[in-house]
Amino acid sequence: MRMTERQFIRFERRWRAIFTFFAAMLAAVLCAFNFGLVEGVGIFWCIVIGAISLIGALFAAKELRDPQRREGVFEALETLGDD
Repeated sequence: MRMTERQFIRFERRWRAIFTFFAAMLAAVLCAFNFGLVEGVGIFWCIVIGAISLIGALFAAKELRDPQRREGVFEALETLGDD
């Protein structure tokens, strides 16, 4: 089934918004870890939220068929290894 131009634009907007949401959540989690803002049980919840955000961002990048977004997510994760 082929999409009309209007359907494609709606599809792309929806998945870009989903990607932006998950990428922003992942960035917030990474900042919390890098600046040491979480302790104790908060670390567990940051890991859970980060994992869900990672999966969501990668899935949205896959739906958009955008390898640059996928690579951007992995590069953001590499910042954890730099410390």
